[in-house]
Amino acid sequence: MGLALVEGVFNSQVGGTEAPEEGSCATLEIGMTSAPRKALQDSLSVNAKTLEGLHGLYLGGSFGRGVEDDWSDLDYVAVAEPEQIADLVNRWIALVSEQTEIVYTAKRLLPGTALVNLITRDWVRCDLFIETSERFKNRAQDGLLVVLEHTPLYTTLPVKTTPPEIKPDALTAAVEGFLRVLGLSHLAYQRDDPFTAQWGVALLRDQIRIFNLALVPSAGLAGALSLMRELPKDRAARLEDLPVGGADMATILKAQVDLAQRFLPDARVQCDHVGARWPNDFVTATSGVLRGVMDETFCDWLARQAG
Repeated sequence: MGLALVEGVFNSQVGGTEAPEEGSCATLEIGMTSAPRKALQDSLSVNAKTLEGLHGLYLGGSFGRGVEDDWSDLDYVAVAEPEQIADLVNRWIALVSEQTEIVYTAKRLLPGTALVNLITRDWVRCDLFIETSERFKNRAQDGLLVVLEHTPLYTTLPVKTTPPEIKPDALTAAVEGFLRVLGLSHLAYQRDDPFTAQWGVALLRDQIRIFNLALVPSAGLAGALSLMRELPKDRAARLEDLPVGGADMATILKAQVDLAQRFLPDARVQCDHVGARWPNDFVTATSGVLRGVMDETFCDWLARQAG
């Protein structure tokens, strides 16, 4: 949905274009986070030099690849010694809080790595991934923008990212995930539960997203929210008008049928092309469990997809 349309919907719902009352939601403006994001980015570039235990700080994601836009987040990569990582997490949060107000914080520590997700009052998304210099060697220069270095690491990296390979098992897993959700739709139907059935539509759409990421793994390099920009145009076009269902069971089931008829034939072609296993038995079983719930013509069509 475009931002102009969002603003129009908002105004129609609240009754006009008057300034919102204090504490209410204001209308959106294009580029609403780009200025605060730039201010935070510039401030961190200067003040991150004071962080202890830091070998280097880099921008990754869309900034690192040079494809950022007004809505891109800040994806930082820091390099530190293993014993410094936990303390660096807290130092980073403190540093960002000195520059702006943080309204959301999440952190996860794993052996040799850490991930920090922050959102500011202006809704600037600022993530930090911390790793050891040994793990950092797996990166490449074309995916990073140097913010600062106390230890020269960037020039030791390969210049170009090695394109990730398609993993046939990942394609098969996405198809099986789709079939599993599709087959479970008979439960929502038998229980007369359109809420769960509608959830199934969302899950089917997500399995199609997962399949496309597995088919074009390089599309995930700029971040999860950049899929549609990074997919080849012909692949992206297949995702643009996927059905979303409706409020009643008949409309929801129609959307599920439509999703299956769009996805499965294409998925079969792609799986055959890369040598991925096609789950024939699962297709057959799914067509069987849906008989009596979905149209018999569709169930017959689905059964033929096992051929």
